[in-house]
Amino acid sequence: EYICKHVIGMVIRLKHCKPPSIANNVPLGEKRKRGRPRKATQALLIG
Repeated sequence: EYICKHVIGMVIRLKHCKPPSIANNVPLGEKRKRGRPRKATQALLIG
């Protein structure tokens, strides 16, 4: 019925249809930490 996942997302946000109850149980991922990411350490040390 709908063209792509973006259209489905907008239909759910505009309350034209309800999302399936299975979708509430799926975790979306972890939140990012605050601040600037740490500088990467050197992987190869020759000395």
